[in-house]
Amino acid sequence: MVIKHKKRLQYGMYFFIPVMLVLLIPVQMPYSVKSRAAIYPLQEWSLSKNSEGNLITTHQDHRKGTLETYGITEFQRGDVVSFSLKPGLRQKSHISNGDTIGTYNSNEERRKFIELTGQLGVYKAELEFWTTGQKPEDVDEAMHQLKLAQQELKTERKLMERSRILHRDSVISDQEFEIAENKLRVKEINLDIAEARYRSVSTGEKPEQELLLRAKIAATEDQLSQVKERLELLVLKSPISGMVMNRHRGGDNSIISVADTSGVIALCAMKAEQMEWVAVGQEAYTKYRGKTIKGQVIAIDNTMQFVDGRSAFFVRVAFPNENFAPGALIDVDIFVEDMRFFSYLGRVFGLI
Repeated sequence: MVIKHKKRLQYGMYFFIPVMLVLLIPVQMPYSVKSRAAIYPLQEWSLSKNSEGNLITTHQDHRKGTLETYGITEFQRGDVVSFSLKPGLRQKSHISNGDTIGTYNSNEERRKFIELTGQLGVYKAELEFWTTGQKPEDVDEAMHQLKLAQQELKTERKLMERSRILHRDSVISDQEFEIAENKLRVKEINLDIAEARYRSVSTGEKPEQELLLRAKIAATEDQLSQVKERLELLVLKSPISGMVMNRHRGGDNSIISVADTSGVIALCAMKAEQMEWVAVGQEAYTKYRGKTIKGQVIAIDNTMQFVDGRSAFFVRVAFPNENFAPGALIDVDIFVEDMRFFSYLGRVFGLI
């Protein structure tokens, strides 16, 4: 009996001494909270179309969790508009800020440009002949140019009639028909210019006509400048540098997306009770493809959301890009603090 009692005492000491050492020696345990997180690029710019055929651009900043810009391109009713993606763009792996994505083709804007250019030419022709004076040979030359312009317009109208029939029979495309229409308009403008020149050299104008013409030229140049600005806006350029995201689009209306992957953001869904322990600036760690990567908490939502049947809040953690694939799921450990052993046990088991 004495031997059994001694053995019990010995076993008790084996348990009691380590416990006392833990209590007396300030052992610190690292406490962290864990979460499953989705990987996002720092920024993302995308081009898509809606159900009405309008093109939409969005620029998201995942560091702040905000939609920085949202744009929708609409055109005048009746305008024939198409969008052409830059050839070979989808095959590129990287796009730089300012690179051309594609071009809008607006028949209405180009028609205005041609019309205003021709009108400006008419006004300048009238002013030129008025200010330089007239000679007999000028009249003969103006008459020759007028007859030539009339003949060219007559020929172009015949070609236009042929194009109209071919377009009606679906032999030529809408774009080819629009080109034919624009060619006809150019010939009509050339005739207007030729008539204006002949009128100026053959009849002369009143002195006040020079001032009137200069005013018309200034107004037309202003309108032409506005149309040129709108035509420049029809060239769509990327506002960020990044990788071209190649992904299966299925039934969505996405056309192209560019992602800034100079770093990545891990979006973590945390339990509501963990909010008091998480703070901006805390270190975070994850393992990806066998490598431990260190990051930092950069933002914490101040609202709760319902996620997987429980109340949760979102935390954004910034990591350097170690070949993370956008959309990948990772496990993140956010380091909170070092704790005494029993305090650590209490928090782990929900006692404190």
